[in-house]
Amino acid sequence: MKRIMVLEDKDKYRQKIQKIIESLEECTYVFYVRTSGRAYEVLEKNKIDIFLVDIVLKPENMSDISGLTFVENIRRMNQYKFTPVIFLSELEDPKLYAYRELKCFGYIQKPFREEALQRELESVLELPAMRTKNTVYFRNEGILYSVNSDDIIYIESIRRKLFIYTTTGQMSMGYETAGKFMQKINDGRFVRCSRYIIINVDYIQQVDLKNRYIHMKGIEQTIEIGSSIKEQFKDELKHRGTLLN
Repeated sequence: MKRIMVLEDKDKYRQKIQKIIESLEECTYVFYVRTSGRAYEVLEKNKIDIFLVDIVLKPENMSDISGLTFVENIRRMNQYKFTPVIFLSELEDPKLYAYRELKCFGYIQKPFREEALQRELESVLELPAMRTKNTVYFRNEGILYSVNSDDIIYIESIRRKLFIYTTTGQMSMGYETAGKFMQKINDGRFVRCSRYIIINVDYIQQVDLKNRYIHMKGIEQTIEIGSSIKEQFKDELKHRGTLLN
């Protein structure tokens, strides 16, 4: 089943698009969103296979091209560099830019004929789904970031702010607890060793349960094992076959 995001602010076009998608034989799951802010929220938790994007999402603003900006941003993410995008717009000017720079699959001018959009959707649904890396998305100060979970060494929560330590450096994520991040990442390689720290077991170099510390590959400092979570942590590592001291 392919997942489609429809980013369109006008009800009449959303209804038209819904009618077309429901008429297709292909089994799909559709996210209908009105704003780019809501679209980013959906991307944090879901992998999208096809985007239908209106270029002008705030018609009261004469210079608005927030739909175009949204696609520029997702094209910077490895997971969505080549994901099919169909633009819907009353504007003709951005057409060349959309094809040449943003590699869009189609550009449908409004008001559009239903059969024209249906043909585009049928064509794009025939494309094979893209295989992607294990990507985690998070927002910081309104910007959506992505990181390959294979590169994460450990995550630390300090005063409700997460610090993510990777093979290439450090990044921060505001207003998120370690527990919520564990739910979001949904990856069996990540284990809590204390209330505030999550480690990637692939990077464990040495575990000393007696003295309650961990040496991780790629970093110099040791990581403490919380006393209250020590037995649970021990069971988690034994289950994975990790050697303990």
